[in-house]
Amino acid sequence: MRFLFLILLICFFSFSFCFSFSDLKNSFNLKSKNEPKWIQTRDGPIGLGSKNEQHQSEIISITNPEETEYIATCSRNGEINFYRVLMYPNIYPYWTHLYYGKLTLPHDTIIKDCLFSKDQTQLIVLQSTKEEENNFNTVTILDLFEIIDVNTRDEYFISNPKINDHVKNLGFQINHPRDNVNFIWSDKKNIENSQISYDNDKYQKELNNNGHIFNNKKSINKILSNDIHTRQQNSFMNNDEQVNNKIRMSKDSNNLIILEGTDHWIIDGSSNNKYQPLRDVKDSQFSTISDSFYTISMDNLLYVYRKNDESKKSNWVKQKINLEHELKNKNFQQLLVVKKNICDQNNDDDNNDYYDNNNNDKNNNIKRKPKSELLFLYNINKGNNRETLIIIEIDSNFKIKIIQEIILTKILKEIRNGDHYGDDNINLRNELLIKSSPDGKYVAVTAVGSNVIQILQYNSNLKKYINHEQIILKSNHKNNDNENNNKISTINFYQFQFYYLQIGTLNGNYLIHRNNKEESPECFPLARRISFYIKERPIQPKRTHLYKHGNRRSNYIIDGLWKHPLFLLSILMFLILLYFQPIITKLEYLLFAGILNKIGNAMNNFKKYINYLPIILSLLSIFEIVTQQPIFVNDWPAHMSHIEQFLKEKTFDYSKYMHHHGPNTYASGWQYLYSIFYFITNSGSLTLFQILFAVFEVIIMILIFRMISKKLKLPLIVAILAIASNRLHLYNVRVLVNDFPSALGLYIVFYLFLNQKWFWASILYSFVVATKLNFIFYSPVIFLILLHSTGIIKTILLCFVMFIEQIVLAIPFLLANPIDYLKNAYDISRTLLWEKSRNFKFVGLEIFDDSRWHVLLLCLNLIVLVIFLKKVNALLKRIRVGSIDWKRLIIFSLMFSNFIFITFSRGLYTPFFVWYFYSFSTICYFSGIPNIFILIFWISHEVLFRWWDSHILEMWITFFYFLINIYILISTFSNENSFINILEKNPGSLGKDTNHDKLDQKKSKNINKEKKDK
Repeated sequence: MRFLFLILLICFFSFSFCFSFSDLKNSFNLKSKNEPKWIQTRDGPIGLGSKNEQHQSEIISITNPEETEYIATCSRNGEINFYRVLMYPNIYPYWTHLYYGKLTLPHDTIIKDCLFSKDQTQLIVLQSTKEEENNFNTVTILDLFEIIDVNTRDEYFISNPKINDHVKNLGFQINHPRDNVNFIWSDKKNIENSQISYDNDKYQKELNNNGHIFNNKKSINKILSNDIHTRQQNSFMNNDEQVNNKIRMSKDSNNLIILEGTDHWIIDGSSNNKYQPLRDVKDSQFSTISDSFYTISMDNLLYVYRKNDESKKSNWVKQKINLEHELKNKNFQQLLVVKKNICDQNNDDDNNDYYDNNNNDKNNNIKRKPKSELLFLYNINKGNNRETLIIIEIDSNFKIKIIQEIILTKILKEIRNGDHYGDDNINLRNELLIKSSPDGKYVAVTAVGSNVIQILQYNSNLKKYINHEQIILKSNHKNNDNENNNKISTINFYQFQFYYLQIGTLNGNYLIHRNNKEESPECFPLARRISFYIKERPIQPKRTHLYKHGNRRSNYIIDGLWKHPLFLLSILMFLILLYFQPIITKLEYLLFAGILNKIGNAMNNFKKYINYLPIILSLLSIFEIVTQQPIFVNDWPAHMSHIEQFLKEKTFDYSKYMHHHGPNTYASGWQYLYSIFYFITNSGSLTLFQILFAVFEVIIMILIFRMISKKLKLPLIVAILAIASNRLHLYNVRVLVNDFPSALGLYIVFYLFLNQKWFWASILYSFVVATKLNFIFYSPVIFLILLHSTGIIKTILLCFVMFIEQIVLAIPFLLANPIDYLKNAYDISRTLLWEKSRNFKFVGLEIFDDSRWHVLLLCLNLIVLVIFLKKVNALLKRIRVGSIDWKRLIIFSLMFSNFIFITFSRGLYTPFFVWYFYSFSTICYFSGIPNIFILIFWISHEVLFRWWDSHILEMWITFFYFLINIYILISTFSNENSFINILEKNPGSLGKDTNHDKLDQKKSKNINKEKKDK
């Protein structure tokens, strides 16, 4: 009763602490009033390969659709840089994208604009190049670069990252060639002429279904050659009267507008690139809510063009939007179309059932209000030359309403200030830049050649845009180009949990500013996406269910499995098995003792042959590595990227370590260990890495065999189960999880403890913790073992040595950036995703993400650990150091303490299997559970600890996984005599077991008799 009362008391204080802590956190989370609303998160090239990232000329365009997996920056001299999204962009908001690769066009190419298709499988580039027949003439062409999934499983990739040698003929250079998935963009003609092996079948279906334009690129270039460029452009770059060329794309990627001065061409991709010229047009923009587009004519009239499927002559019907009575002295220059009220207008498609594919509950007959959008018209008043931004609301029925007029005179005066603006050459090609965020909340206004950006924010209370922040770009002193140093050439927005403003400069820099306070609304899908490659959670999650009970549906995903009838039935079955375990053990011993002894004796007879099992398995593993290659190698490419930054670029600052999978979250020991592996494997060859890990697998198998069967004198089947896991082999050798070398080091520490090598065991254990922080879970038991085996003084000295070792290993990184090193390498606040967890998924999303649940598990963890340490402490006082009982106790204590942490860990990912499964059979053996349960539990862990297609199925699996672990814990703590099973003969153990202390005494007596006889 006292123990139960203690648990309830700790839980009560834990929950109270969580409530009070959250209130204190909110009350003290006050930011300085002088803190900028927009902060710079990227001031130039960063990360591995940053030297190749810098553009050599003006960035002419930045393109990214709303999905924003890739961002492309196009410079005038024919360079296109690609940036790929991180796996967790909302967890690391400073680093949403990382430099991915570069596409270099022929040297005589001048890029005018570039644009991604909606799904980013096509990149359209408007460019001018010299004619093949006449090198003195330049023609404008529209080039199409399609995405290619490069087959990274070919031999050239596996033996060494030489994929760039095979794609360089396509003009593409990949920055991280070791990644599992490598995409490049290339012209079809270049692809056909190259020898590269690629797999593009899975994208072809998407290209056809999405109705992509430009299936016939020749017809489009014929349009451009015959109708657009009828004049020569001999010196395009030096021509002050150059024409502004732009591309506009419809929201479904089926239509395109090409702008060149006052001549525009609308191309219909769904009608075999049928086109229609638009003459005397200032600007054109597609609608965000319908298949239509708007234009501003030279006589300052606003038109809308709608699809005309009936007419054979023209695909579009022109309709005038009347603004004469509302606006006078109008002189429109530019047009911007912005989404309005994205949260109100998002239909149910954005809130589809995340967890069920069956979505038959939609009522298509529901009448919805017509969607609306905002038109921003940049206007210069003819009477007084006052510059204004006129905002018009227009709905899908083309009803208009003028809602605001913003005077830009003062804003543009600051933007065009002489100190901020640039020289006269830039003024001659002046262009006002107006861009909006994807949801329309922010609008940025600036000009080419300026370094000032004015941000406007939509105020929902005032229902209008107000001045929000002014961003002034600072000069980059590292760049010697003072003339165009960080002068703006183009801007764009993208959006995740925060808002991001992209800035391209005249000297080729790519900069990013992030909103520091305002977060994206929950209705925006990417704001809810924790992992980019996992679908975002719904705003108000719909009820997912497996079973219906009348009209009632159970929301198992959100609320957990608590209310499910099978949940209570499983708990009841668990209690029954636990209650009748002694009876099951006795029945099993009576019925199967003879069979088990025969199996044990047979194994002992073949023991010398079974000892060769690790070597046989290793040879099979190497054969598998040579003949087959892995499809997925987890985070290994990221590890190699961090190591190359450390070795080649001499980077010690942990804030600079970044890969698409995330930052470097491992301590200094990992850097040194993997640097050695990098040299051994010929600069990170995947095949050699796998062979190296296969050798490690043999070593750890031999260690476990010798430790379990010889040192601890346990039945041979326990040792066989410890190394027989195919899933461990898959993760360790094939997937190359970085926990495996640390696990090997830990088992060497175990072996040193058995041989009482305290100093070297302490040194190695400290290094193991410096490679993977999770192995600190063993430290309480290690401290207790050292205390009883070496005394208080030596224990303190050994702990001091371990601490000093951590400091010495971390010195280079602490000197470079101590805050980021400690924050990344020892981040104990890092949370794991419910979607990817193999533990406690059954509690549901709401409880799993609750910090109070985390605190409760931590308290339970500590309570169980303290009780266990108390029992171990009592046993250590009774046992002689070095005896077989002592060896069994310390190994079981080390393994079981880690198993307690595994049981109560809120989240476990699939690669964490290596943390405990080598010791699982030994833990089950010492817990005294029946033999049949040992085999069932071992098979269950082997089969269930993996990824499954269904969230509901995974919830049930994690529930049964938790019940198995709790069963083992309760069996171990069930009665006062439970720990005596470690020291004495266990009638429920697998195979034949004997009292080894008595055998040792008999052997010593026989040796003494022989000496006397001699």
